[in-house]
This record gives sequence, C-alpha cells and structure tokens, in this order.
Amino acid sequence: GINAEYGVNFGIIPTYVNFLISNKVQGVLVGGSAGQGILQSNEERVDVARAFIRAAAGRIAVIVHAGGVNYEDTIVLCKELSLMDGVDGIMLSSPMFYPYFNYTGLLEYLTDAARACEGKPVLYYHFPSLTRLQYPVVDLMRDMKLKTANFVGLKYTANDERVYRDLVNLDLKIFLGFPNMALVGAQTQGNEVSFITGPTN
Repeated sequence: GINAEYGVNFGIIPTYVNFLISNKVQGVLVGGSAGQGILQSNEERVDVARAFIRAAAGRIAVIVHAGGVNYEDTIVLCKELSLMDGVDGIMLSSPMFYPYFNYTGLLEYLTDAARACEGKPVLYYHFPSLTRLQYPVVDLMRDMKLKTANFVGLKYTANDERVYRDLVNLDLKIFLGFPNMALVGAQTQGNEVSFITGPTN
C-alpha cells in the first residue's frame, strides 16, 4: 500500500503478513505483479523486502521479485538480495512493455541476473500477456536449467495447458498464476500444485 505522501506504507506490512499466515498461506511474493516493484527504486525495493523479512520472522517463505526494465538495476538488486538473510528465493521477469529481445538476448539477460543471485534459488515469472514476449517458454526453462545452477522453477501465468504439462516434465517448481488452471494443475501435479495469485503478490 501507499501512505498519504505516496510513499510505501510500511506500517501495513506486519498486518498483511499476519493475515496471510492466519489464512494458511505458506509464502509471499514481494513486489510481484500486484506489488508493483518495478515502479520503485532499488532502494525502496530493498527496504520493502527487509520489512517483509522482519514481519515474516521465518514463519512464512519470502520470495522477492527483482525483475525490472533496466538491466543494470536488475543486476545490482539481485546481488543485494542474494546477500540478505531471510530471502528464500528471487523471482526474475523479462523487461516489460517493449518486446525488443530475441530469444538469445532474453536468455542472456536472465542468465546474467540469475548468476547475480548466487546462493539463492531463482524463479522465472512467465506472464506473456503482460510482457508481450512469445518465445517458447519450455525451451527457455530448459536452457536456464543448463546454464544456471540456482534456477529452480517459474510462476506460470498463462492458460496454455499443453505448455504447462511440458513444463512439469522438466522437473521444475511451478507456481500457477491463474486460478482457472487449478484443475489442470491438480491433474498434472496432484497435491504438489501451488499458486501465487494477486493477494500474495
């Protein structure tokens, strides 16, 4: 949330974390698509991450979104988050709004960022309707696994059931972003299906 001065409302974070825990939510994605991290400076994003870590106090997993629209800022943020106790994972996304990457460029960008997250598990945020990138995500995830030791999975915010099933075969941790994919997730992953939806971003 924001305060009256249009800054981050840090006071609401402990209440929000306690709300999630009381509703049996097992983790929070800080600064995700509903958290609007890309609109904040790196300093604000780090401060928000620290506030969530303090509020969580080890009771709930904290994944921090580090994707943005500036390569250098993303690398700097990844390095800083990688050194923070209490960050359980770092999520990356492609730069949004301008789909100027070719496949090789996107892979290099994500690989560089993942390597900057050394020591932390890394997930990719696949949200093609927002990023407008339509490259084959199965190939991208396979290549990320080959190139980075700390890449572990993705948040899949799309509706293509065939692609989702192919991703499951890559032995990745997959979080579903769209609740309407729940049935497919249950059929494919059984009790292992997990979600990261708006209220936990």
